[in-house]
Amino acid sequence: MLKNFVAVFVFYLISSSSGSNPQDDEINRIVGGSKVTTPIPYQVSLQFSRDGRFSHFCGGSIISEEHVLTAAHCLNGQNKDKITVQAGIMNLKEKSGTRHKVENFVIHTNYEELVRNDIAVMKVSPPFKMDGKSVNSISYKLSEKLGGAQPVMLTGWGSISMSIFGPFPEDLQYIKLQTLTNEECNQRGFNVTETEICAFKRPLNGACAGDSGGPLVTDDQSTVVGVVSYGTAICGLGYPDVYTRVSVLSDWIDEQVKSL
Repeated sequence: MLKNFVAVFVFYLISSSSGSNPQDDEINRIVGGSKVTTPIPYQVSLQFSRDGRFSHFCGGSIISEEHVLTAAHCLNGQNKDKITVQAGIMNLKEKSGTRHKVENFVIHTNYEELVRNDIAVMKVSPPFKMDGKSVNSISYKLSEKLGGAQPVMLTGWGSISMSIFGPFPEDLQYIKLQTLTNEECNQRGFNVTETEICAFKRPLNGACAGDSGGPLVTDDQSTVVGVVSYGTAICGLGYPDVYTRVSVLSDWIDEQVKSL
């Protein structure tokens, strides 16, 4: 099975990486993506703090004034005191964004790497100041399960080449994709579970190291439907990428938002 090929590549990398109306002709390439030109207000960067310096390692989505949705594999084994969350930026070197400490986080108790429930919720301090433009929350609830052939958008600061070792962009990237049914994804060599959803466009397009935990959203950017989880060891090789299916875990997210 293809999961043997993905091995430990779960779109996570400790990198020292230096819109609502994105332009399709940008040349900066997620893999095969483009530089965003207007804010993605729900997107945040998870960053390690070392000697006063900050390094992006995963993405996340703002889901309330105090909470961020991300992938379990981004936080598994991590020390919350060494992680910060930066919001309100399109470029990792921007000074205009806000930085938040991580008060606590919870990983799904039934998380199995490359299998199911790759999801986590973080509580931050101070709370996000929602301005509706550069910082805002995104819904994580759908009225019905998202099927195949649905337009979606991915954003992140992951590698812009097919290599998990970079280069890594300073500018936030986006790409438009389409969902696959789980049956279609399995026909392409995966063995996805009910807590996963796949997306694809064409070869040389997709998520890569550093995009982990980031948001896959509906085309209108109203709802986060997936959390970047894993893919092939060579990015954009021509296989789908796998995301945690947020809608089937919305009740669990509700519980964590209330309890954290």
